[in-house]
Amino acid sequence: MSDTRETLRRGIGDFTPRPDAYRRFLERRDRKARNRRLGAFSVAALIVLAGGLAVVRDLRSAPPALNNNGPRPSVLPSNGAVAFSAAYLDKEGDFKPAVRGPYDLYLTLPGEEPRRIAGSEGDGLDQRCPAFSPDGTRLAYVEGAERSKSTSVMLLDVGADGVPSGSPSEILANATGCPQWSPAGDRLAIAGHGEVRIFGLDGSSSTVPTDGLFDPPLAWSPDGAVLAISNLRSGVLQIVPVDEGQPEVIWTADRGQEASAIAWSPDGAHLAVSGVHHLRAPNACCDGDAPFLEMVDVRDGSRTPVQVEGDPSGDTAESIAWLSDDRIVVSFFRGATDLVDPTGATPTRSADLSLGETSIPTAVSPDREWLLYVAYDGDRAYAIVAEPADGGPPVFYSPWSIGLYSNYEDFAWQPIPR
Repeated sequence: MSDTRETLRRGIGDFTPRPDAYRRFLERRDRKARNRRLGAFSVAALIVLAGGLAVVRDLRSAPPALNNNGPRPSVLPSNGAVAFSAAYLDKEGDFKPAVRGPYDLYLTLPGEEPRRIAGSEGDGLDQRCPAFSPDGTRLAYVEGAERSKSTSVMLLDVGADGVPSGSPSEILANATGCPQWSPAGDRLAIAGHGEVRIFGLDGSSSTVPTDGLFDPPLAWSPDGAVLAISNLRSGVLQIVPVDEGQPEVIWTADRGQEASAIAWSPDGAHLAVSGVHHLRAPNACCDGDAPFLEMVDVRDGSRTPVQVEGDPSGDTAESIAWLSDDRIVVSFFRGATDLVDPTGATPTRSADLSLGETSIPTAVSPDREWLLYVAYDGDRAYAIVAEPADGGPPVFYSPWSIGLYSNYEDFAWQPIPR
């Protein structure tokens, strides 16, 4: 019996691991579990790292943040403040929704909140059409009862820092058009009531008759000696000496053409004339309209068509501005902006504006190096934005808001003479 128990004990003992072998078994088991945990953690870490790298890559390739609170570009405009007309601001600095007027005048610098410089909430007056003098020290604008056809031209002194000084003063009554400064800053031209009034800050005044249809587009020559006036009803473009001499018809519209914008070349040798060409019957609207642009040589009256893009179905050129003698900015009713070589040597191309869709045409800075426009975010918010004409990140002159920016003539850029 004892032999049997001894045999059984020895048999069970053969299946019992030695203490050192059992310890090694436990260590291997723990090591495998630890390795599984480390493996799972490594996989998770790699997933997180890959996701982070993707985010960084996307951020690096994405355009700058589209708000005025983000990093400011390294290059800022050398021009001054921007004045604009809009519905009044509330106490928090945001534009009130669904407000259609009256319009007040505001002024802003990059990164600053706009501040009201003319008008007041609920005063029943519109302040519109701001225009800085060539030296940037004075701001002219029109003021009148809300939606009134008769306004006064007001004048306000403004410092180089964009801070107004003193109170606005009326310099001309019973005017309807937007004031335009002469290159010397000593005169203002204002269209309306069937004439263009040329008002001198010394009190002198003269008039040039027009065909009486709306307020005709007009433009000072670079030397200030003549005005170009586009008579919309008669379809003729006149050059009118400011001091003495007879008006001269320099351009006559082809059948169906309507010149809605004119601009002198920097050297004064050419006039750019743009607008819409009605290609269908006079009473038909839009579908047959197409934008046009022509260069007129003021020395001999010759005219040269220049190709523009725009929308061939109902679009029109709203504004034009020269960047240089060989580049023009053309803005269209439907928001697009073209860069055009008036010589035709290089193809017309669309301006690649960072913020895409714009709500009003593009303007050119006083130093001709920046484009200024009102951007629309697609969801009722607007912002005044500047971009280098040759490309670069945008600079915000106002925050995104639901402000009611209206048309091209309702904002102006302050020159800072060097």
